[in-house]
Amino acid sequence: MSAQFGKGIIQYLTAGGDFIYCIGDILLFGNKKRLKIGTETEEIYLECRINMLTECLGSFSGWKHCIRSMTDLLKNCVSQYHVFKENELIKEKQFAAENQIKTKATKLEVNSFIEFVRDRFSVCVSPLRRCIITFLTHIPKSFLWEDNFQKMVSLLDDLSFFKSLLFEESLVSEEVEQLFTFIPLQIDLDKLGDMSSISFVRVKLLSVLKTLQISLEGLGLPNVLNRTAIMDFCFQNASLIFCTSSTSYKLHTVEMKPLEMLVIDEAAQLKEAESTIPLQLPGMKHAILIGDEFQLPAMVSSNVCIESGFGRSLFARLSSLGHSMHLLNVQYRMHPSISFFPNCKFYQNRILDAENVMRKSYEKQYLSGPMFGPYSFINVVGGREEKDDDDRSWRNMVEVAIVIKIVQNLYKACQDSRKKLTVGVVSPYVAQVVSIQEKLAQKYQKFDGFSVKVKTIDGFQGGDTTRNLAFFNELFRHKCVANSDLLRICNKTLMLEKAPSETICYASTTQFITHFRQKYGVGNL
Repeated sequence: MSAQFGKGIIQYLTAGGDFIYCIGDILLFGNKKRLKIGTETEEIYLECRINMLTECLGSFSGWKHCIRSMTDLLKNCVSQYHVFKENELIKEKQFAAENQIKTKATKLEVNSFIEFVRDRFSVCVSPLRRCIITFLTHIPKSFLWEDNFQKMVSLLDDLSFFKSLLFEESLVSEEVEQLFTFIPLQIDLDKLGDMSSISFVRVKLLSVLKTLQISLEGLGLPNVLNRTAIMDFCFQNASLIFCTSSTSYKLHTVEMKPLEMLVIDEAAQLKEAESTIPLQLPGMKHAILIGDEFQLPAMVSSNVCIESGFGRSLFARLSSLGHSMHLLNVQYRMHPSISFFPNCKFYQNRILDAENVMRKSYEKQYLSGPMFGPYSFINVVGGREEKDDDDRSWRNMVEVAIVIKIVQNLYKACQDSRKKLTVGVVSPYVAQVVSIQEKLAQKYQKFDGFSVKVKTIDGFQGGDTTRNLAFFNELFRHKCVANSDLLRICNKTLMLEKAPSETICYASTTQFITHFRQKYGVGNL
């Protein structure tokens, strides 16, 4: 979930389409695999940032080397060209001697001055631009100082402008060489005349590079040879940090300015003891808990811990003590037929349906027949619940077969209509998930426009992929006893699954379906 928040921040900052956006004070750290770090979040991920800064701080690839190379080229390109020609002549003579060719008849062909400068500039400008962009992106503006930040932005523009001037076809090599012959030390830019001339931009670049090098050397950037120092630098300059509660323990070992505010998302799923890890960070003044006590609590395996209340969250404790809470009372995801039951059962009808879900266009039916409305319960008769091979989890192969059949029908309907469709199949039992996955195999992975994901309830938790349709495949091993627990699981699935316009729930209990239909008056059987 912390990675999802980080992704949202990046999308917000880049929404304007700006080429340069400073995110050096935003940091995400933790297990890369579990956080599912991708291209949209790697720029704020700690390890990726350390790698990028290491490259730009290096002795042979870093910013100092890049600035020196570009400065030397702009200042001494004529002398460099003469050395280049001499070297080419020596190579030509050596080649002629080795091949016993008379050099008098051999005409030496070397690049012209303008060709030489263009080649060298292209070689120098790419790493310099990369370092400047890395600094602008991954070092906070407050550390760089506003003046240096603006100089870097200006430098990127000037480099691009100089390149466009340098590659104009109308340039005469001898004339450019004559312009670049003098060394422009302490020259007043106003005396150079046309601000768009190649001489003017050259002198301006030299001036900016010199002042920028002096300024950056005085900032106290970390030592490239000490990776830990670069990591500490990232933490010390971050003002917004994303991580899980368990990995936040690392913040206790880092010397950094105190964090004043803590925001815990999914706080109702976090055990109270785990909440104390970030809450004990020095300097913490405010804490915001975001969660829903009516959804699934934290996972606790030990019965002793369950009986002792170890699975209780700080959110639940504060709620039980009557602490005031702010209810977000508008839902924008579910069709009203889907939101009706959890709203009635858990939220005392305090949740309102947003305007977007009330529109007729929000209701979709992918298969014909009254059975497949926005919210459907299908009673599977004749199925038999059985333990898996490890005798640890439950499955029902008849229900598996029906799920597979409906998925096949959905695929056919998707192909006929040529519309894209994403399907989520949810079950609280691992054995049932595995059985469905085995039957589906890899059948639909290569089809564009149709995808199927089969997971447990927690497997879908925190996902941001929109599902057009969701199955809830439930095994009722205990007939009417399942009402309370199952309904909480249903609430978990329906409230958090992102914008399902149709949800099909499989059940095995006629009593439950009848109870639901008689009491709430919804559901297509």
